Amino acid sequence: MPAAEIITIEWTLWERIEKAAPYVLKVLAALLLALGGFYLLRKVKRKERVEIEMAVPDILPHITALEKLRKLEERKGWTKGEAKSFHVNLSEIIRTYIDARFNISSLESTTREVSAQIDLLDISQSDKSNLTSALRLGDKIKFAKHTARTQDHIKVINTCIEFVKNTMENPAS
Repeated sequence: MPAAEIITIEWTLWERIEKAAPYVLKVLAALLLALGGFYLLRKVKRKERVEIEMAVPDILPHITALEKLRKLEERKGWTKGEAKSFHVNLSEIIRTYIDARFNISSLESTTREVSAQIDLLDISQSDKSNLTSALRLGDKIKFAKHTARTQDHIKVINTCIEFVKNTMENPAS
């Protein structure tokens, strides 16, 4: 028998929609499920943030900073060969104080970026330059394996304590 002729079928719009409907519905269901999951995830993260914010006590930043700086000074880590960890802790304390006191973000910034932010603050020029030089010495010790003298470490911790005392908030304001 010879091959049959090819028959062309004309599909109407409605017939095409009926054929594609199961696939379109599956795609829409997947999109709705993904959007619902995304919405719930954001809602849960917002609740976690609120709980963390409520747990923070209302201790003034200079009190916390001075207490931590005194403890760091008492340990005298630079005499025990722990100069690098001493400067890491010192930098973290000062940057945390700057963040809380002046409402700027310095923990995730480089020393150069922090110095630029400090230059914009309304504090004395000597405090700005002393703190910047203290942070830079810390960077040299942490990253360039610089060896500082004992007097340098003492000067840096005293500079940071003096900076906190000079810039602390007055309770009356």
